Amino acid sequence: MMDRVKSLALVVMLTQLGACAVMSKQQCMDANWREVGYKVAFGGAASQVETFEKREKACAKYGEIANYSHFKQGFSDGRVDHCQLNNALELGVKGQLQTLENHLCPESDYPGFNEAFEVGFKLNRLRSIANRSNNLISSLNSKIYNNRKRIDRISNRINSDEVDQEDRKRLRHERRRLHDDIVYAKREISHLERIYYDDLAEARRYQDYVYNDYAYSLDDRYVDPRVRRQYQRPENQNEFEDRIDDILKR
Repeated sequence: MMDRVKSLALVVMLTQLGACAVMSKQQCMDANWREVGYKVAFGGAASQVETFEKREKACAKYGEIANYSHFKQGFSDGRVDHCQLNNALELGVKGQLQTLENHLCPESDYPGFNEAFEVGFKLNRLRSIANRSNNLISSLNSKIYNNRKRIDRISNRINSDEVDQEDRKRLRHERRRLHDDIVYAKREISHLERIYYDDLAEARRYQDYVYNDYAYSLDDRYVDPRVRRQYQRPENQNEFEDRIDDILKR
């Protein structure tokens, strides 16, 4: 399943807020190091030691001492919350692959995490497909707008007494070319709009009939491997297993 998720990835998204931020003097002075550790881990940071050392070094410049013990406690709590199934679903929708690439939430500790992420990531992919068509439409509309402005300028020059016959002929040819480009762009927009609405409808169907049902089916119990609490799927989630596997293979 992990391979299927990675095969869908187009780009690695930016790291989560707080994962790499340099702390200011005021932040160092006011720091609750347990809270700092929590935010860093919940944001998807891969290394507890590395992220602490960056902040420790930043605060040392201001004469402030970082508390590793508190940071470690917060980091541990933040990582567990980061690896919950509901968050996995949201990470997938946002396309944030950092968690998977850094192996922050192994299946042995957080059963179902990879599947929940993949269900969310498929919605991200379907939306991205629709957005590509929409972006092309916007680009073509901009081209039409710019061509029309150029046509107006050319028309003004053609009507000017300062333009000789040869230049007037060249300008008319350029104006016809711009008109042809507009006609072609309008046809392409009409074609892309049909594709866009079809892709958007597919994304919405997936969200309504797969994603939302899957989200509702998630177990609400807290998974914490530190205390060896076993994760068990509720009966209503078991009903989704075959259906979700079939959908995600497409």
